[in-house]
Amino acid sequence: MQKFNDNSKVCFLGDSITSAGIWIAKIFEYYKNSGIGARFYNLGIAGNTAVLALDYLDKEPFLKDATDVVIMFGMNDIKRQRYLDEIKEKVKPSAVEASKNALENLVQKLSGKNIILCSSTPHAEDAQINAALCEIGTKMKDLAKNIGVSYIDFHKLFSLAGENMKLIEEDNLHPNLVGNSVLANVFLSLQGFDVYTGTDTAKWEEETHREMCEENVKRFKAEAALRSIEFVKRIVLPSRKGEENEYLDEYYKNCDAFFRKQISVYKRSKNNENELFGTLEKYTERLASMVK
Repeated sequence: MQKFNDNSKVCFLGDSITSAGIWIAKIFEYYKNSGIGARFYNLGIAGNTAVLALDYLDKEPFLKDATDVVIMFGMNDIKRQRYLDEIKEKVKPSAVEASKNALENLVQKLSGKNIILCSSTPHAEDAQINAALCEIGTKMKDLAKNIGVSYIDFHKLFSLAGENMKLIEEDNLHPNLVGNSVLANVFLSLQGFDVYTGTDTAKWEEETHREMCEENVKRFKAEAALRSIEFVKRIVLPSRKGEENEYLDEYYKNCDAFFRKQISVYKRSKNNENELFGTLEKYTERLASMVK
């Protein structure tokens, strides 16, 4: 897997494992310290799937002049609640097949860009969920082979490394701080960088305490807000039209006063979506300028 260069514009497309972004920030930090001027953009959205991504891919401004796209989907694609609720077996495969087809279409739409496909990290407890994730991972591996791009099996790597240390949060889904360090270092090592990828738990703890530079901290905070807004634009509003989105304040209580005010206006105006979308676009532009 080749290294990015000074002219690379790298976009990471995925769900909340991507949008949380710590591992991506670590990759950015390493590149910056290495003197390579590649630019990195987190396009992950909580709750996202390959199927949903197809609907807005053409509207994602950061992708237009991207040179490289890192794609990681799976955890939401399989509709894991079906497994947790013990839905009938015949219902489950349809979600996996839909994800496989969507991934193939995503790759086709992104033709001309350097693509890196990544399997999802595993679920910490459920074997059936992990089997479904592996099936999607196999599809990614086959796609990568067919079009001649890179594939990273994070599911397998996490499963093996997790035998010696805890890599996933208590929710059984999201990588913890050590897990994010593993994601970053494995990615960098596959590009040929000399980073730690061993099994010493103490050394991995050291990796989690590496500080980010001021520029990276600023970028990380701006992108966190930006990804939260994309969650509302792409996931919440389209699926909940006509409903009172009273929980929006919970998602945005840590945003600045400007955005909190707009949420209040939105709620008072009985869900005037056109008005809110206009405000979201302005706020998005403002935050995007902080990460370019």
